Amino acid sequence: MKKERFLTLLITILVALNSFAQEILTSSNPIQPGEVLINGHIKNYKGLDKTGNLFIRDAITGITNQELFSIDSAGNFKTSYDLICLTMNSSIQIGKTWFYIYLVPGETYDITINENGTHVFTGENSELNNDINELNIAILSKFKKDNSKLSLYHRNNSIDYQSFERLWDDLLKR
Repeated sequence: MKKERFLTLLITILVALNSFAQEILTSSNPIQPGEVLINGHIKNYKGLDKTGNLFIRDAITGITNQELFSIDSAGNFKTSYDLICLTMNSSIQIGKTWFYIYLVPGETYDITINENGTHVFTGENSELNNDINELNIAILSKFKKDNSKLSLYHRNNSIDYQSFERLWDDLLKR
C-alpha cells in the first residue's frame, strides 16, 4: 500500500513538472506563430490594378509563398497570412509598385501608398518598416549602376562567376 501511494505521488509530481516545463518552453520560445494582418490604401486610386501580391519567404525553409489580394474600387486592400516566425524577406507588389515589409506574427500593419508609388507604414513596427524602406532607397540610389550590372548577371544564362564575385566583393567593400 505504501509503495502504491509513493508511486502515485511520484507520477503526480512528474506530470506536474512536465506541465510546468512545457509552459516555460512555450512562453520563452522566440518562435510564436500568429496571423499577420495587412491593411492598405492607395491614394487617388485609378482602378488600374485590381489585385496585389504579398510575397513571404519562409525564414526556415527558404520557400517563397504568395498571397493574392484584391483591391476595391476605393483603393483599399486587406490580406492576412498565418506566419510561423518573423521575417524580413517579405514584400508587397501592386503593379509596378514593390517594397519590402518586415512581418511579425500576430501583428497588424497599415500601409498608405501614394500616387507616385511611395508608401508609408503606420501602426505596429511602422518605424522599423519605414526605416527599412529608406535604407533600400538609399542603397538603390547609391549603387544604381551596380544594380544594373547585377540584374544583367541574373538575366544572363552564361554567368562569369569570377566577374560576378569581384562585383560583389567591390560592393561589400564600399
